[in-house]
Amino acid sequence: DESRINLTVRFTLEELNDVRNKLTTTGQKPDLIAIGCPHLSLKEIEVIVQKLKGRKLECDLWLFTSRRNKIHASRTGWTTTLEEAGARLVADTCMVVSPIERLGYKITATNSAKAAHYLRTLRGQDTILGTISELMEKYSREV
Repeated sequence: DESRINLTVRFTLEELNDVRNKLTTTGQKPDLIAIGCPHLSLKEIEVIVQKLKGRKLECDLWLFTSRRNKIHASRTGWTTTLEEAGARLVADTCMVVSPIERLGYKITATNSAKAAHYLRTLRGQDTILGTISELMEKYSREV
């Protein structure tokens, strides 16, 4: 019975940094930050909203979530804060299936190793892998 499988994967900090270095293919500034692979939870959206209050992004930011979470973000005023910072909240899709290369994006930063892999292999993007905090702090400024 598969529901009873308990699996723990262990890895070292060195292995984590090695993967991060392999998935960061450029030292240049990104054209786009894409976060939400898998889709962002309400808590993650709230964290990003708090990090972007009073800040302006230096590149485009696409945030991917479910339709339900997007509606909630709109009702709470989070969408307004995100848009004021220069972000866009997108529902029910994924950056990997979007035609970002046709929109002129060449370098995409993300917090997802999965997204970084597929953005490179399927969309021809250079990628930058970082945490949400790192990306928000590095690529936004106070206003």
